[in-house]
Amino acid sequence: MSTVPPVEAMAVAVGDAAVPLPPPEDSVCEDATPKKKARLRTPGTGKGRKMFRPQEMEVLANVVHEVRPLLSIHWDRVGEVYNSHPSICFPRDAHSLRTKYISIVREARRGGEEDELKLSLQEKFLAAEKAIEARAAAGDNRETQEDECMPDKEQPKASRASKSGHKEDAEGIWAILQAIKAERETWKILEEAREEERKKREEVREEERRKLEEAREEERRKLEEAREEERRKREDDREEQKRKERKIRDEERRKDRELERQERQALLNVMLRLIGEDASKMELAKQK
Repeated sequence: MSTVPPVEAMAVAVGDAAVPLPPPEDSVCEDATPKKKARLRTPGTGKGRKMFRPQEMEVLANVVHEVRPLLSIHWDRVGEVYNSHPSICFPRDAHSLRTKYISIVREARRGGEEDELKLSLQEKFLAAEKAIEARAAAGDNRETQEDECMPDKEQPKASRASKSGHKEDAEGIWAILQAIKAERETWKILEEAREEERKKREEVREEERRKLEEAREEERRKLEEAREEERRKREDDREEQKRKERKIRDEERRKDRELERQERQALLNVMLRLIGEDASKMELAKQK
């Protein structure tokens, strides 16, 4: 069973078979010299190569409608028919034609075009797209529509050639898928390696943060101990100062008491002496 490519990868055109256009009146090929014609007919060269004239786009629409390309070999056929048209002076490869076709189809589907000429061309391309979709739905992947008219003896050869082309396309697609798979595996391995490296870096940073936090905690603890020791020393100093002050005060009080006692004793002695003298005088007075 063949695989049908996306609709945008197909060509565009529908309706009756395309009728080759006559050379336009303003064709640049009419007045060109043989040397200039040879240069213009060489794909990939020529002034103004990137621009498509309306006549060229109309030819492209008719050719796509006629060939109704589904595979790359069909687009090669579109390029051959397009470049052989008498009104085409700027040959283009299949990739360029396919890209231009897809671009016009997308513009036509978006809508909003007001120019009548462009609207007419877009209608032809959209019609061609419907024809290609019909061919895809019918599962017709033959290289050209001429295969229907081949003699019975030539049809097996064409069928084998078509199958060979399909096989080559399938092998190419398989190789691309394998390459994509290998690339995804490689990216997966690289992503796992990056994730592992990220985890290791995170663990190292976490370990560094933990050590730094422990160092800070140890420093805070030592600082707190130093402050506590200093506070205790200040308390001890204050207590010692208080003891000294109390001792001094006690000594001063003791001295004051001793001095007071001595003064009282002296006063008592004086009083006793006076009393004794008075008694002696009274005794002498009695004797007389």
